[in-house]
Amino acid sequence: MQKSSSIFGSLIATLMLLVVSAACAPPVTEVEVTRYQVLEVPIVETQVVEVTREVEVVSEIQVEVTREIPVTVMPTPISSPGSAENPFQLIFLPTAAEELIQIRGGFLLDHLAQSTGYTFEAIIPSDENQAVEIVCNNPTTTIAMLTPEQYVDANSRCGAFAALTATKFDVPYELGMLVSRTSSVINVFEDISFKKIGVPSLSDVSTYQLFAKDIADAGLPGVQFTEYGTSTSALIALLNKEIDIAAGIYNPPMMPVREDAWQYGEDSPEIWRQLGIAPRRNPVGFVEVNGGPETGGYRIRDARASIFDTYPTIFDETKILLLSRPYPNEMIALGSEFPIVAFNPVVNSIIGFTNSEACDQAMCASDFYQWDGVQTINDGFYNVVRELNRD
Repeated sequence: MQKSSSIFGSLIATLMLLVVSAACAPPVTEVEVTRYQVLEVPIVETQVVEVTREVEVVSEIQVEVTREIPVTVMPTPISSPGSAENPFQLIFLPTAAEELIQIRGGFLLDHLAQSTGYTFEAIIPSDENQAVEIVCNNPTTTIAMLTPEQYVDANSRCGAFAALTATKFDVPYELGMLVSRTSSVINVFEDISFKKIGVPSLSDVSTYQLFAKDIADAGLPGVQFTEYGTSTSALIALLNKEIDIAAGIYNPPMMPVREDAWQYGEDSPEIWRQLGIAPRRNPVGFVEVNGGPETGGYRIRDARASIFDTYPTIFDETKILLLSRPYPNEMIALGSEFPIVAFNPVVNSIIGFTNSEACDQAMCASDFYQWDGVQTINDGFYNVVRELNRD
């Protein structure tokens, strides 16, 4: 019994020691769990950082591709004006048959190409509106022969500018004249009141519209206009005393070779009368006073000369009362953006050609435009056209 009690006591003591030791030992299981959680966090952060770096590399590649795109798709530059691919366009007035324009105009085109080195092509518009459209749609390449009305329109719409004007009978304009009988008392502008005036056409500018406007602006009463169809018909009606005044075309006289050219506003419309010599028809057909210009005489070129043979006393029976204001002839305009580098070569080439004998085969031909040359002009010369347009 005593041995059993001793053994039991030892067991009890041993158990108590184990319990005490267990109570004093640290919680090993909780510490190990905490370590596993801490190790998982750095792994997650490392993966996120690596993904961010890869995105930055992709962005750099996209920038390089964007820079290369403009080089790849850059269009070919447009050829310079006047080149074979982009020729200058010479627009002709469609006042003659197309075949004739191609032939007569071809001489000018060939001359321009040879003298300037540029390329040119002929354009024949179907009407006045199309001509203006071509000028405005091609501002860098157009060289256009236009009427005064077309030019004013093109200048207003798209800034086309005047370069040259055609000359006819040595002047850059046309004129109308009012002629009365020498025996009448109609001597000054104010005497037109209550008079009958015969005109070639109510649509003609220099022989009707300008006179009608000036008469209206002056407030002259009772003036009656009658249409006769031509200048010569109106002049014959005047000789027959059907009307008081006849309107007709006035072309300045050709002056003696040693004298200056006739000047509007300075020289008398009938400057030849100062010689006191009657006009005569020469063998060639011109009406002259004291011989031709080469011998010191005058050549008369107004509308009365055309009926001199039928009415040889017409210069004795009539006198020029007054002239109209100058109205511009046809002209040459350039597109608003015509290259400065080409301006002088092209314009000077046109001047040289049209003021030479070569023009007789082209614009100066009697079956074509009947120009006798060109000269430089400025935009203000066309204010009279704008004035009529406003009315």
